[in-house]
Amino acid sequence: MIRIFARKETPEQRQAWREKVTLCMLISLACFFLAGITFFMNIFICNTSTILIFNKLKPENFEDNIIVANGKLYGTNKEYPLENSTHLFRKRSEACKRAFGHQISSGTFSESNFEEMDKVYFDWSYIQDNGFIVIDNKVYDPSYCDEEDLSQFIQDFKGSAASKTHLEKYDKDCIECFKDSFYSGEVSFKSNGCILGDIVLWMGTVIIFGLILTRFFLALFYAWHEKKRAVSIRGNTPVILQVACYSEGAAGWYEHNGKKSRIMVVNKVGNPGEVVKAGNRGKRDSQVILMSFFSKILYSDRMSDLDCEIYRKMKRMFNKFSPEDFEILLMVDADTIVEPDAVVKMVSAFEKDNKIMGLCGETQISNKCESWVTALQVFEYYISHHLAKNFESVFGGVTCLPGCFCIYRIKIVTDQHGNIKNHSDKKIYDETWTCVPILANPIVVNPYSVFEAKTLHEQNLLHLGEDRYLTTLLMKNFYKRKLIFLAAAKCSTCVPNDYKTLQSQRRRWINSTIHNMFELVLVDKLCGTGCFSMQFIIFFELFGTLTLPAAIFFTGVLLVKAFIGEPAWIPLVMLALILGLPAVLIALTTFQLQYFGWLLIYIINLPIWNFFLPVYAFWHFDDFSWGDTRKTESDSSKKDEKGEFDATSITFVELEELKNDILKEFEAKTK
Repeated sequence: MIRIFARKETPEQRQAWREKVTLCMLISLACFFLAGITFFMNIFICNTSTILIFNKLKPENFEDNIIVANGKLYGTNKEYPLENSTHLFRKRSEACKRAFGHQISSGTFSESNFEEMDKVYFDWSYIQDNGFIVIDNKVYDPSYCDEEDLSQFIQDFKGSAASKTHLEKYDKDCIECFKDSFYSGEVSFKSNGCILGDIVLWMGTVIIFGLILTRFFLALFYAWHEKKRAVSIRGNTPVILQVACYSEGAAGWYEHNGKKSRIMVVNKVGNPGEVVKAGNRGKRDSQVILMSFFSKILYSDRMSDLDCEIYRKMKRMFNKFSPEDFEILLMVDADTIVEPDAVVKMVSAFEKDNKIMGLCGETQISNKCESWVTALQVFEYYISHHLAKNFESVFGGVTCLPGCFCIYRIKIVTDQHGNIKNHSDKKIYDETWTCVPILANPIVVNPYSVFEAKTLHEQNLLHLGEDRYLTTLLMKNFYKRKLIFLAAAKCSTCVPNDYKTLQSQRRRWINSTIHNMFELVLVDKLCGTGCFSMQFIIFFELFGTLTLPAAIFFTGVLLVKAFIGEPAWIPLVMLALILGLPAVLIALTTFQLQYFGWLLIYIINLPIWNFFLPVYAFWHFDDFSWGDTRKTESDSSKKDEKGEFDATSITFVELEELKNDILKEFEAKTK
């Protein structure tokens, strides 16, 4: 059936489709859970209570006409207004005869003429608003009491409760007469279900409000702290830049003050069987080439012909240091324009804090006004950096360093005091230096270089968001180190200008986010503890991502109810904070009025961001294609031939053997 109706031809495709449907069912359950907490909890566990609260009575819910009096609900043939009608009923009180010599209630109705249905209760808000008096948890309505001797008592306790101590100063018969004549019901109480519902509601409210406000203030604090960071560098930290190119037209080199950058090109031509994008196995494959290279030279592992050639070229290009001395790797997309001072600021952060193992700068949009699609992305880019990444930086756990502009520590060398050392430093006789490979560590390189993914989860990790997966691996394995955001380092890039391309891009990003959060939420060693931990924050972000479509739908329901006069204030205040605090962040960080306009465009298009794009992404969990983001005219519809990899075709050389060969070649040339 899957093959026929879902058009999945291979066993792998059918298995991925099954896993996708399972995930969609789990997402639906999460959305129903959110709906239950938001709307239906009180219906199921609280409103099942049988007590009748006066101000919640609706005559249309009863088959007969009703009248409320003497703390009871009566059925009647006549129609009466929905009010407390205790004063209409005849009373006989011995206390009134003793105190006043007559009855103080002038009612004429008799209870025997009405059909008693149930007791009636009053809640405290109604009691206070209407000036009722509570004695021993019973409610009395003094509205029709004209007895002068009770006027002071009524004035003292109107809208409140009178205790036995308070009543001692009044005549006992007067109080008993008042109670006999104006008894209207009892104070409402909450069932155990209602109490449980309130506890869940307020706990959820406190947690969500706490997260919203904490996220905002910590992001603001981090932004303020980073602005004070002094920028200075040693000037001798080796940094290597990797630019993965496919269709961006990146030929040429960087030139500054007459000095040209040293460039090495690795041209991946592919095998004879590759006819589609020959040699292009994605950005991750290009990153693995360099990461694996540094891992091999740091661990003195065997090197392939390609590794040997890269090593030889680097030795030839840099005569002041060796390939082993490179400490930092900057990764930039070919269509990304980096600000001239960005690298200096990034390297400065690395040199000042030996805990930093990776960071990213702010990516701004260069084609803001090209189309409505580019316009709606401007504020989303801004808030994802200045709110989300600033907040995560406080914990040292930015969950995604964007592959278009990020920088990693290949290794770190420190002395016994934690001071960073590099190739230009001289080792003192009593010093102990420790080299720790980070990006070049096999515990990162090996899982990142896996080519064959067997499950849908692995496919989404490896083939859709390589930047996020690399960040995940670093956080899982080096949880005591930091991944941060540096707003001062800026770059710009062009974003998708049509909806189809945006939809394809966000499909990859959303699905990659979900599957990487599944990985991180299981890591219990991240910064913090309990509700104040990165693991707790990731769990809530994961739940929030999965329930985005339901959340935006419920937001619409709440707004409609507010317009028709039934506002739910807690969710509305929460929505105001979510949308209003970013405006405050704009005012306190960028000081650019234009971003308020971008915020308005973002709010108008919230259904696209929170409903249409996530729903499309969820239903395409089993789509592992890159989409239209890097599509070129030369891309054909043909498929590559499948073959088996022949490992014997690759020769390996020990690093020491390679170094000896290079030394011999150098000596031969000098002779």
